[in-house]
Amino acid sequence: MAKHQSDNVIISSKQLSLEVSCLGASVIGLHIGRYQYSVIRAITAELYPEHIQHFGAITGPVANRIRNGIAPCFGTPLQLDRNEASKHTLHSGHQGIGRQYWHIESQSESQVTLSLFQPDQMLGFPGNRHFTCHYSLGEDDDATGWLDVRLEMVSDKDSLCNMAFHPYFCLDDSGDILSHRLQVSAARYLATDAEKLPTGELVEVADTAFDFRTLTPLRRLVNAPLLDHNFCLDTTRSGLMPAACLRSDISGIEMQIETNQPGLQIYCPHQLNPKLKSRTAPEFGQFPAICIEPQKWPDAPNHNHFPSIELAADQPYLNWSRFRFVP
Repeated sequence: MAKHQSDNVIISSKQLSLEVSCLGASVIGLHIGRYQYSVIRAITAELYPEHIQHFGAITGPVANRIRNGIAPCFGTPLQLDRNEASKHTLHSGHQGIGRQYWHIESQSESQVTLSLFQPDQMLGFPGNRHFTCHYSLGEDDDATGWLDVRLEMVSDKDSLCNMAFHPYFCLDDSGDILSHRLQVSAARYLATDAEKLPTGELVEVADTAFDFRTLTPLRRLVNAPLLDHNFCLDTTRSGLMPAACLRSDISGIEMQIETNQPGLQIYCPHQLNPKLKSRTAPEFGQFPAICIEPQKWPDAPNHNHFPSIELAADQPYLNWSRFRFVP
């Protein structure tokens, strides 16, 4: 039986246990088998009302950044809530879906579905919009455990949508990800300017610090620029396809990611805001986690050559990703 404790719900399978908060539909714990720590890092409960940096949350309606808070939508420019330096839009503004309380629609031992409604013009987005987040746990024939994340939205008007799951991963209990290796199925990433917004240029990863086409030690990031970029996957994918692999040399845990999305936003903070306190030991230090977020590309409405995030009225939206864990 799934456990429901106040605003949190716990689901489990043979291999995995997942704890979800209704605030932001956030994953606040993911445990694997015999390991005593969560591979998704979370902040202490009292910090979640502020939800600084969207730990484990579902971000949207449009994740990531929109330049100057202006986004064309089927030919009509939208003025969105500008919450980054009072200039740009980040994760849709001050009251994006990652800062809202979601309703538990249904739950079973290994699945939970949460939903949220936002009315027409909230944060500048057209349409009465219904959001759904579905988490489920399972195993493959070889007993490898997986987490499925299905994000859905439908609007009664033409709108924009680019939802994203925003977890902070660390696959061991060392307190940092410098003993991890990362592989990403992308030959290009998006160049960004000083404000972390895409310039529109697609950069070849070859001969850069961000070449992760094979399993590459993350220790190289110590002397590299901040990794907070969109990696460009195959834009024609429709079902689940391999996107990335993360492995800890300490625990031996490997996480394989499949998604139907054309991009991965990967963020590896050198240091978090000192106000942030970890829900579990150890406390946050340098390089405490890595975010790997399947989604469409940031600031897409302002770049015609990016995959579109326009969504016609009554057209269903689906961001579907699977995180498979090999202990």
